[in-house]
Amino acid sequence: MLFGRFHKDTDFTAKYRTRWNEKYKEGVMQSMLAFFNETADKIRVSHSLDNRRWYEDRYDFNYEISKLKEYWSNRIMFLNSAINNQ
Repeated sequence: MLFGRFHKDTDFTAKYRTRWNEKYKEGVMQSMLAFFNETADKIRVSHSLDNRRWYEDRYDFNYEISKLKEYWSNRIMFLNSAINNQ
């Protein structure tokens, strides 16, 4: 509700769009995908051990990471379209 009220203000909407486009052009999408990869590399062994102990190898780590990256990419594309078509 509160955030919706902000979008009724044309000054806010214009500044929001400008800031979004600044961050988008800086490569927010690519930097987050790199962060996902780095974090996955750091926790890969721990995940494997945890998964074996608690979940009997039911989860494919690489598949779950790819789903996260796909969701992120789709969400950023959706937001970029929504913000720039207001």
